Amino acid sequence: MTSPPFPIPSRHTWHHHLPPPIRTLLEQVQEAVKHRLNILSVAGLRMLVEAAGKTEAPEASSLRGYLEAFLRRGLIGRRLQVWLLAVVEHGNKAIHESVAVQDEDLDALLLSVEHLLQELYGLQAAVPPCPRRSTIS
Repeated sequence: MTSPPFPIPSRHTWHHHLPPPIRTLLEQVQEAVKHRLNILSVAGLRMLVEAAGKTEAPEASSLRGYLEAFLRRGLIGRRLQVWLLAVVEHGNKAIHESVAVQDEDLDALLLSVEHLLQELYGLQAAVPPCPRRSTIS
């Protein structure tokens, strides 16, 4: 796996916009990634995709359905959808077969889930106004 095609987010500036259960789970997953608990980490990433889907696309009834709904609404692009489907696949393997991804792949999967969460929740904050230009007297 290679790095996902989107920028690396600043980790702690946007968390406060997440719903509390999702924020708590994300922080726990980030901690598991930090300690290289790869099986738990990737299972947690899958849980985050599911939690976001249940919250933001309740009309869908599956992980694939949540991602299709996000794509239809323009909340994610096709490329991010492919990465998130990989998160689901790796998460299922971790849960059912206790198989983990390698460190670099885990980092890329985490980045894709963080990107999803930023798209869904991070941009709900008010846009900061531009500072006024000071006038010189």
